[in-house]
Amino acid sequence: MSVGRIAFFLKWVNDPPCALSPSLVSPVLETSARRSGGSMVSRPHAKDSFPCAKAPPGGCRRGGWGIHGLRAAAGGVFLPAGRREWISVPDDPARRDGWKTRMDPISAALDTCRFAEIEAGQAQSSSPWAVHMPGGVWPVSLYVFTGAGCNLYMTRSGQQNTLRDKSVCLILRAQEHIVQDALRTAPNQPVDLRNPANADRFRTLAFGESPDAGVTSTFYVGMAPAKGAGAALFDALPDVLQLDFDELPAWLCRATEAIRDELTLRRPGFRSVALRQAELIVIQLIRHYIAAHTPRLPAWISLPEDSRVALALREFHRDISRPWTLDMLASAAGTSRSRLIAAAQRELGAGIFHYMTRIRMQEASRLLTDTSMAVGRIAWQVGYQSEAAFSIAFKRYSGEPPRRFREGARA
Repeated sequence: MSVGRIAFFLKWVNDPPCALSPSLVSPVLETSARRSGGSMVSRPHAKDSFPCAKAPPGGCRRGGWGIHGLRAAAGGVFLPAGRREWISVPDDPARRDGWKTRMDPISAALDTCRFAEIEAGQAQSSSPWAVHMPGGVWPVSLYVFTGAGCNLYMTRSGQQNTLRDKSVCLILRAQEHIVQDALRTAPNQPVDLRNPANADRFRTLAFGESPDAGVTSTFYVGMAPAKGAGAALFDALPDVLQLDFDELPAWLCRATEAIRDELTLRRPGFRSVALRQAELIVIQLIRHYIAAHTPRLPAWISLPEDSRVALALREFHRDISRPWTLDMLASAAGTSRSRLIAAAQRELGAGIFHYMTRIRMQEASRLLTDTSMAVGRIAWQVGYQSEAAFSIAFKRYSGEPPRRFREGARA
């Protein structure tokens, strides 16, 4: 590049009389991108929206770039004052992963696994014993059984599960159930659950009369999801997830011990630590269950690797902020639009854009709840080119506009 051209460019950068033209600046940006091992791409974005992956230290200037924006050329985002953004994208796929919103279908669903309430305890039970858990109390219940075997009875469906030493159960959707000894003793003792007096505390309970007949030790946790937590994966799973281990995994032992310690000692921040540990347990158990029972799960979880729909959705999950069209998805899947539509209806049981919208709204719910990111920025992050279009879609999904949803989640 000639010295004259560089001087001309710098003059316009520092004192632009009008918006810089991409046709003028793109050669300079291409040179900078090549030096950093990448290439330039451009895409439209909403007016006055600056979705910087790496914001220049001096911020984004309307009408052109300041000198700080030029300094960010080696690895940041270039935002001319028009309708497009110029992004320095590394050519190496491994390096590109850092700036994309990337996730697989299971990660997308598990990423919204957030709990707001917790109750935990340890029960030592000896025959005869039985405990009735009424429905509608804890949306998610976890049990870790060690010692003498016992039984789980789901009153609504009639399902009966035999539990042995080192069995772990996750019960979803606040289902009524009975946990009882191997003799199937009828419940005779009510359990005081979700009592505000017991909130965020670890309880120790005892049931039965004959410890010589064998003792069942039960670690239990009751959990309620936070507002905005995604329910798609929970809805796709059965009421009861049972996993039997020869040895309890180390991660499970560490997490249950952490919950017990935090709720017992109640050190500063104990509640947050206990909730995060409970989330970790649930995520790990769901992963184990999916790996062992994939054929029984809905198509969007268990799509085969060679499925055209899976190929399209894999590309979508690599970057959900991209404004995907049916043509783009069909091209990614190596098929036609009509065949992709038909395959999605057959394999997903719904339109492909219905699935994509749900994933985008789950991510938006998480960002609204967990971050202070502006609504316009969140809209771009989940693939909407305008805040208005995003707000309409989000209200249709959640029943309330984004800002009101955020206020309610933080109340």
